[in-house]
Amino acid sequence: MIAFRIRQQGRVRLNSTLPSGVPGVDLRMRGTAWYHCGQGKLSRSERTVAQAATVAAVQGIAQQVEHRSFPDIDRDLQERVTLKLAPWQRAPATIHPDLSVCARVRLRLSPAGRKQLAEYDAARRQAHIERAVLSDQITHLRKYVLREADTARAWWLQHHDASTESWEKFNSVILPLVHKQDDPQSRYTRAASLFASLIERMETDETRFQAFLNLARALVDQMNWQDLVSKSNDPHSPVHE
Repeated sequence: MIAFRIRQQGRVRLNSTLPSGVPGVDLRMRGTAWYHCGQGKLSRSERTVAQAATVAAVQGIAQQVEHRSFPDIDRDLQERVTLKLAPWQRAPATIHPDLSVCARVRLRLSPAGRKQLAEYDAARRQAHIERAVLSDQITHLRKYVLREADTARAWWLQHHDASTESWEKFNSVILPLVHKQDDPQSRYTRAASLFASLIERMETDETRFQAFLNLARALVDQMNWQDLVSKSNDPHSPVHE
């Protein structure tokens, strides 16, 4: 303390704000700063400059303290700011070429700041709840709904209509996400989708389309399913006379 008093040359009252880390919420920073500038006595104009530089230097030093959480939860913020400002330290040359400062301050939240902080905290809690609910929903989908195709179909039917367009959307979007797709209906659906895509691609190529029909007719003959290619169901003229 003796060394402190020997070095001090002047002091200045502090009354400013300190960003809290929460948008729109600032802390009131009040206290006293001491400064030392050169060896001789300062003139009035030099003292004015030194005092202004001291305020700027203390403000910059205090803002270097990182906020660990919200101001009402960060219990040791006051202590960390106090420890940061307690020792004598040189001000940056951009503020003053020959200035050392130290300070003792108190941090407070204004009533308006506390209200803003409460609103921010409430919004943050709501966002956390929504994120937790979404995480639970995704976990449920991945662990249960998308585990098997039949379960996924039951879930889809519960939330959507049973129209053809709805099931086409299910087959194209949901079914590929299902872990187990080895049930008969899934295999049939994939096969139907494959053949539909083949036919759509061959719409403008009559030669390939006819070749596809010949292969289909040969397969039907091999399976002895001639009823599937009756004249009323044949899209073109019969392949075999």
